[in-house]
Amino acid sequence: MLRGSGRAEGFDRRVVALASMLALVIVVIGVSYGLTQASQQEDDESPQMSIVTLDDRLAATGHDVPGFGGVDWEDDGVYVYMMDTSQQEAAEQAARTLAQGRSISQVWTRQADYTMAQLASWYRPMYFAILGKIDGVQSTDLAEQKNRLHVGITSEEAQGPVEAELAELGIPREAVIIEVEPQIKSMSHGAEDEDNHGT
Repeated sequence: MLRGSGRAEGFDRRVVALASMLALVIVVIGVSYGLTQASQQEDDESPQMSIVTLDDRLAATGHDVPGFGGVDWEDDGVYVYMMDTSQQEAAEQAARTLAQGRSISQVWTRQADYTMAQLASWYRPMYFAILGKIDGVQSTDLAEQKNRLHVGITSEEAQGPVEAELAELGIPREAVIIEVEPQIKSMSHGAEDEDNHGT
């Protein structure tokens, strides 16, 4: 009887120990889950960093100011491209929006051929279609100071393929300035040149 009682007590202790370990595991899992959820909630609630580019601000201004087509800053003031050059008040609104603290002594209107909304809608598909896709194309720009898009090429041979892609995209050829410009050297090429000159 004593031996049987001892074995029963040992079994009970193992059951209690196992139950305690199981309870501890459950607690650890629960705490870990809670910390993960809290961390995820903090990430969801934390403000996301976003970079607003000049092109973003131009597009937003084009949305807020109907007929706006770009700006050309001068030392003594700013020319604002407008589809209707009589809209002086709208031109001044656009200039104030884009000034970002810059002093504006005078605002003049200049005839626009395209709205900023049109140029912005053409720019992105043009960018993705030609930059890095057509040999000789090294830059693209939303040229707000000229009321045009701009494509920089390193040789005239690239002009034909660029024009063909513009036609494919439905972008008016007159809306894009294609210009041969000096080739931009990469940092690695610059370092190689310095090494060659140094030897």
